[in-house]
Amino acid sequence: MILQYDGGNINPDCLAFFYASWSSNCNLHLDALKKLENTYKDLLILKINVTKFYNLKTNYKINRIPTFIIFKNSEIKARLDGYINQYSLLEWVKKNRS
Repeated sequence: MILQYDGGNINPDCLAFFYASWSSNCNLHLDALKKLENTYKDLLILKINVTKFYNLKTNYKINRIPTFIIFKNSEIKARLDGYINQYSLLEWVKKNRS
């Protein structure tokens, strides 16, 4: 399931997608997110706009967009900074989500 972050606590088990709406690299990942949603029905994907939620950008030291962070039990399990092709992103999630 893909949800747009609207404030509050980040779900303790999710894939957080930190993005900016003006970034073409971020927009290229939308198809990959849909594929992840269809492949992993139990995976919560949280889209976080760093322009709107600058405090999270600072807290998680987001220096490149997009940034992907897999949270497990509220801890950062894996992190990927910057653009990655769709196939590599899918493989990275597969490797790091369990």
